[in-house]
Amino acid sequence: MYGDIPDYLLREQYAVGALFAFLVIRVVALNIGASHALRRSTINGIYLALVGLFVLPQLADLLADGTLARLAWPIFEGKLIGCAIAYVGVSALYGNFGFQR
Repeated sequence: MYGDIPDYLLREQYAVGALFAFLVIRVVALNIGASHALRRSTINGIYLALVGLFVLPQLADLLADGTLARLAWPIFEGKLIGCAIAYVGVSALYGNFGFQR
């Protein structure tokens, strides 16, 4: 399916997709957590669990060492990079908006 697409393009596409998806998830989760008086550590734990579920299929492909292992690595990297940028970026912006506890 992705055999003729270079690895760097797969990595970039999945990084951008994960970035936008998890930016929205992170902002919504922080707003819901602020309105229900949840601690940020609880929200961070839920976010990291969602990231773990999001990258689990590629991690399983990597550990299975099958024919999809070569394609799973750039997808796995891209998803992790996008989620990490969303985690750090929203935390920095959210603190500047004055919602920090």
